[in-house]
Amino acid sequence: MSQVLTLRDIVSRDEFRISVLDGHRGLDRRVDSVHYADVVDPTSILGEGALIVTSGSQLTGSEQEQREYVERLAEAGVVGLGFGLGPAHDAVPAALVEAAEERDLPLFVLPRSAPFVALSKFVHEASVAARFERDMILLRAHKTLTAAAVRNDGHRSLVDRLAQLIGGTIALYDRAGEFLIGAPVGAPRYSVEIASHISRLRSGKLPGAMSFEADGTQFLLQSIGSAKTLNGFLLGGVPRPISTTDKVTIGVAASLLTVSLGSSNAGAQLEKRIAKAVWAMLRGGQIQAARETAAAMQIPLPLEPLELVMIVGNASDRAEVANSLTRDPAERVLAVESGDRLLVLCSAGSDMETRLQDAIRAFRGITAGYSDPCGYRDLDDAFTQARVALDHAVHRKVGAERFGAIGARGLSELLDRERAQTWARSRLAPVIEHDASHRGDLLRSLRAWLAHNGQWDPAANALQIHRHTLRQRMTRVENLLEISLDSMTNRAELWLALTMMPEQPDPEA
Repeated sequence: MSQVLTLRDIVSRDEFRISVLDGHRGLDRRVDSVHYADVVDPTSILGEGALIVTSGSQLTGSEQEQREYVERLAEAGVVGLGFGLGPAHDAVPAALVEAAEERDLPLFVLPRSAPFVALSKFVHEASVAARFERDMILLRAHKTLTAAAVRNDGHRSLVDRLAQLIGGTIALYDRAGEFLIGAPVGAPRYSVEIASHISRLRSGKLPGAMSFEADGTQFLLQSIGSAKTLNGFLLGGVPRPISTTDKVTIGVAASLLTVSLGSSNAGAQLEKRIAKAVWAMLRGGQIQAARETAAAMQIPLPLEPLELVMIVGNASDRAEVANSLTRDPAERVLAVESGDRLLVLCSAGSDMETRLQDAIRAFRGITAGYSDPCGYRDLDDAFTQARVALDHAVHRKVGAERFGAIGARGLSELLDRERAQTWARSRLAPVIEHDASHRGDLLRSLRAWLAHNGQWDPAANALQIHRHTLRQRMTRVENLLEISLDSMTNRAELWLALTMMPEQPDPEA
């Protein structure tokens, strides 16, 4: 027997000779009890998962009365209506059929000779057997989750086992709604929709739970903690309707997490504050004090040479990267939040660096900037390098950038292309306007002259003009721009402006 008795289990039994008229989509609803009731309003005696069977003797009046009868049953949460043919009705009233169809209430017919006693006995015995099986499953789940909860791996075992038990996905959040860990890979993490549900659940009566659907997945969001203390949230998702077993199993996990997450929340916040203090001391040059503090708090600092990585992205992605690197307390890594950025200090060329790179690649919304290898006394410079590399990565729309690689790409790569081109057109506007109105060639001549380091003969040969003509053109450029081309600063500025204007090709050298 399945752990849940459904309408489908009942109507499929040959001995009952049941014919389904409407509500085929609701045949998988759970049945906990069956009630024979020939009264106009039986809702006061009904509990959850109730199935009503009637002879219809109370429904011999108007069609409106029959419709109101179905409305009352649907509003009370009745899972189905069985109509027995007999002295009162030779057929199911049409108004009853129409009302059941409108309310999506499963409606089935029992023949005159239907064994009502056998049906009642079957439902009772099957319900008891289903409850027993459900209780056994929950008992095993409780033992499994309890064993997982006592492992010292930051709730990872508990979350993994819970995902396996419900056959779906699990995500664990702290009390602020920040994603902590999830299972399996690709589990739901942090989205605007989930954030809104967390906000609604937090503002209601605690402890509490709520269910919702998103992208074809049914979710159950459960608060962790008591009415006085909120410790976090547990989100479970399954590709099917959420069962009572799912709800109880997730509830068991939430109970186990209440104590451990409450203490770990406080411990985690303390560890974060200490890590930030150690980082502040290191960047401020108080290296010995930072080492003593880290040693006292059992924070293993990375070995030189070091590498500082600055990471941006949404809060949940940053938290996941940090958690993946610091899960093992023995790892030599320092990860601290600095505003909307995550700073990670690790040993250059180490396994930790490789793991960090893998973690960054795993999240498309993450962008990182790497400093050059450095020592503890160079961390302030490393911070600047990581920030520049990060800004460069954001500008180029790439996942990561290393400071040492920026110089090889040229100064123009550091600039915002659109803004740089606007500046270039503005800086060269007098020359551009002159060429347009006089059919001149000053801009091309300036490019050639600068490309040949101000050498008159090579530049004139490239342009196929006389060097005196080129001199006249450069004098005209100086007058239009009101500058001296003898200045290296002016030459560099004009060359940068020219490189920002791709519509003007370089002349041949």
